[in-house]
Amino acid sequence: MSKITQKGQVTIPKHIRSLLELGPSDEVEFVLNGNEVTIRKKQGSIDNLHKYVGFLEGFGEHTVDEIVNSMRGGPADDTGG
Repeated sequence: MSKITQKGQVTIPKHIRSLLELGPSDEVEFVLNGNEVTIRKKQGSIDNLHKYVGFLEGFGEHTVDEIVNSMRGGPADDTGG
């Protein structure tokens, strides 16, 4: 059982945090259904992708293999060793 603090905060019990795979900085949602409240882990949204806009800019003139090889540090070694 948890109590509400003067600031309106509630501690989520460890076993519930574990079941929901909640960790520090995770966001949760409170869903009201009549007189009951459900808490759930907030799912990522398309809005979270905005920080990656433009990240792949300039890769358009390269093939996927070229990009992957560049990220891995060079062409794949076909000699098996």
